[in-house]
Amino acid sequence: MSDVANYQDPNPGLMGWGIHPQIAQNLAAERLIHDDLASRTKLICSADQAIGAAQISPKLEEQIRKLFKFDKGWSFLEVEKLVYGRNFNMNQNIGNCVGASHSMLLATRIAHEILGEGDAENPLGQGLLGMPFIPYSYGVGRMVGGMLSGGDGSFCGAQIEGTQKYGFLPCSTPGIPQEDLPQGLAQTGRRFGSSQQVLEKWMPHAKVFDLEEAPACRSADDAIKLITEKYYPLQICSGWGFGYWKYDANYDLDLYKPSGSWSHSMQIVACFEVKGAWFVTIRNQWGDSHKGSLNRGFPKNCMVIPIETFDRWVKDSETLAIGKIKGLSYKVEV
Repeated sequence: MSDVANYQDPNPGLMGWGIHPQIAQNLAAERLIHDDLASRTKLICSADQAIGAAQISPKLEEQIRKLFKFDKGWSFLEVEKLVYGRNFNMNQNIGNCVGASHSMLLATRIAHEILGEGDAENPLGQGLLGMPFIPYSYGVGRMVGGMLSGGDGSFCGAQIEGTQKYGFLPCSTPGIPQEDLPQGLAQTGRRFGSSQQVLEKWMPHAKVFDLEEAPACRSADDAIKLITEKYYPLQICSGWGFGYWKYDANYDLDLYKPSGSWSHSMQIVACFEVKGAWFVTIRNQWGDSHKGSLNRGFPKNCMVIPIETFDRWVKDSETLAIGKIKGLSYKVEV
């Protein structure tokens, strides 16, 4: 990465993509998991083959677009606020970035499907109760990947298969530890992330997440297609870090650039155009530790980067969309 600036990395304990000491090893392992998942389940497809999310009514989509503060594109943040009454924000307390980013995106996708079905009543519970309980999601991903022993960390492909096989627990599930939802205390995350016995205790209470596809994103064009045409958010796993770059008055945007090295998983929650230039919005899981771009509707747990930066980044990552869902049989009363 030639444009990486001098930068002091954040706490590596708040990362957690992969289990190997070298980023290249984690990327190679992730790609093997994706290849295996594609051959066994046919979940992974290209962006061009993606089916697309449930259609939102033209009237409702027009109302959502009026909330956007950019010219073209799509942001899942406004969809979340319509369904759950807020945007999701969390501050990791262990290296559970894969489970955390995945869980937040599950709730994001469910929000879109709920609007597509025209029913936003009691989706998974309001506010934080609308989130999957992160320790369970994190744990089943680690279990599928054979990572229950040892320290923190997981792989994105294993996480998707874990949720596909074992579902997720809404934070409104009776008996869920209520401290620091949706991720629980650090010891809770590590207990779920290291014990098959603990996970099996909760499996009968899990809700089905019947994913039909997880399209791969390999380029900026793929991101534009998946986010703005198929309405799928993206989970990205890579060794790239980012630092604040500048405020660009021409686009009225606070922009970030590659900086440092993070073995980390994050979320791509918007792709949009301003004055003919395209940008991508990253949502992280480190609380309000970034600058966001408030004038364009992106809070301080987000970073905005030019699409050209994303195009280089995604080619040095493994990035999957949370794709087509068969149905919403898992709604619960709160």
